[in-house]
Amino acid sequence: MNTVRLLNLPGDAQAALRSGSITEGHARAILALKDLPEKQTELLAFIMKNGWSVRQAERFVTAQKSGIKDNKQASARTSSTTPETKQLSKLLKTPVSIRRMAKGGKLEISFKSDAELERIIKRLS
Repeated sequence: MNTVRLLNLPGDAQAALRSGSITEGHARAILALKDLPEKQTELLAFIMKNGWSVRQAERFVTAQKSGIKDNKQASARTSSTTPETKQLSKLLKTPVSIRRMAKGGKLEISFKSDAELERIIKRLS
């Protein structure tokens, strides 16, 4: 049944799916913008041009549905790095990324060992 929904994709997205340029996950993200056909086309272009993951495509959809209509702003929400995460990475000396969600998001601080985790916790204390 879920696969049958993919028949509702715009023609160019169907062609990209058939050729393997996008995955079914990408296609479902595009379908989530069914009420915004111009945004479906833009999302497909972003996926193809930038090699976006399914998660990045889903973040774009979330941004569009939350009222962000500016493509530059919506695209920025797909990125896992921001000036703030770069600043935190520099401060903590470890990779920091952000995952935006429908409401808010998650900040992810990477570490490679328990000792590094302890160092990060001390730095934050």
